[in-house]
Amino acid sequence: MLRKLTIVASYLFGAVLAGAGLLQGQVNPSQGAIDGKDVLKSESPLVVLDVVVTDKKGQPVYGLKRSDFTVFERDEKMTLQSFEEHRADQAPLPASLPAKQVLAPNVFSNVSDTPDNGPLNVLLMDALNTPMADQMYVREQMLEYVKKVPEGTRIAIFGLSNRLYLLQGVTTDPALVKAAVQMFMAKVPVMPQLRSWYTLAAMDELARYLSGVPGRKNLIWFAGSFNLGIVPDGDRANRFGSLANFADDTKQTANLLTRSRVAVYPIDARGLFSNPEMSAGVALPPGAQMLGPSACQLSDGKFLGQRADEKITMNTLAERTGGKAFYDTNGLKDALEQAINNGSNYYTLAYAPTDRKWDGRYRSVRVKLERSDVDLFYRRGYFAYDPSVPRAHEGKSQPMSVMHSAMLLGGPNPTQIPFMVKIVPAAGTENTLPPSNQPNVKKMKPPYRRYTVSYDVNLRTVALKPYKTAFIRDFLSLRFHCTARMAS
Repeated sequence: MLRKLTIVASYLFGAVLAGAGLLQGQVNPSQGAIDGKDVLKSESPLVVLDVVVTDKKGQPVYGLKRSDFTVFERDEKMTLQSFEEHRADQAPLPASLPAKQVLAPNVFSNVSDTPDNGPLNVLLMDALNTPMADQMYVREQMLEYVKKVPEGTRIAIFGLSNRLYLLQGVTTDPALVKAAVQMFMAKVPVMPQLRSWYTLAAMDELARYLSGVPGRKNLIWFAGSFNLGIVPDGDRANRFGSLANFADDTKQTANLLTRSRVAVYPIDARGLFSNPEMSAGVALPPGAQMLGPSACQLSDGKFLGQRADEKITMNTLAERTGGKAFYDTNGLKDALEQAINNGSNYYTLAYAPTDRKWDGRYRSVRVKLERSDVDLFYRRGYFAYDPSVPRAHEGKSQPMSVMHSAMLLGGPNPTQIPFMVKIVPAAGTENTLPPSNQPNVKKMKPPYRRYTVSYDVNLRTVALKPYKTAFIRDFLSLRFHCTARMAS
């Protein structure tokens, strides 16, 4: 059923709609019909694990069976509900993929046309947490990779400054990937106090966007600092200053990535480097003396301690999501190749947890394989938050709300709730508006044109879970915002 909303705009009109809400990615909704009426159902929650298995040379191990794997949650053996092997050399050919959705004129949708034919590789070029010189080196290395990108590799590219923005949607065309990389321009990082908040907000937004894309996603994140509050910095100095503790927000971000099946591959954009204070290229201020032996020892100690914390942060981020960290290498192109190859060959295991108490505590997960000559990469646990219960944000507000970030021009489309809109302009224009609809006269002048926006939400994709209250009533609240953008 189409519902209508009428708005008035002048000159150029652009509409963006977003449904606000967070759905449980580990609950499989289904829908039947009773007496011609739609009925929403929810099944048992499943924990989905993507397990990458490599030999000691880093090459994928193929041909393993369900019986080869044993999964434990908090040391209790779980029963596998499903098992599937994914191989890059057996992915469907592009010619066999479904045709792109064809929409009528003036009809738009946030539904992804991306087929489930292997993992999606999301390249994040982080200007927020990376020094400018290293940003340009990342750009050069990615352009080198594009020259030899394997045919059929699905890639999307995002940039990060004080907000997340889309450079290139999902594509297998190397020419489009190259053009998107060339569009990336180095930017001066923002204030250190805001970087962690902006980074967390961007990760949340990216996880929501990727939740609508089926299958595994490999987030390959190029940055000079990974500010997610995993390891507090204390009083140690770093290139961007000390950071606050964002532990609670980090848990929520980790769960969003988990539900969206996103494996993070952090790559240190700075490459291999030594203590910058000991570099011969650092000029001393007038009248200053060179560091003595004690000062040099202290400086090296601080540098090594900082590097140890950075590596712990990168390894922890990768371990929590099932990815792999890359650092101390100038071969960023090679690291990118390894990350994509690593995340394109994996096994998917799913089980129903026996503990249904959603207490927010961390539940460790362990996968055992009866072989000692292999390495396993998978997420090592999750926080047991009940996804049907909204959680109040503790502490300082993040820079953007979910709705605000969804409405930004050039930002990714949230795809958790699929919907379609039809925009119909009126035949004529008008010179006056009702008192309740007065525009900014400096930016919007007559004549005005009225637009009717009809929207349709597919409730077959929504799972409702009743609250344990005295009154039992399921309801779904949707909010729609429209934005009219003026021509420049």
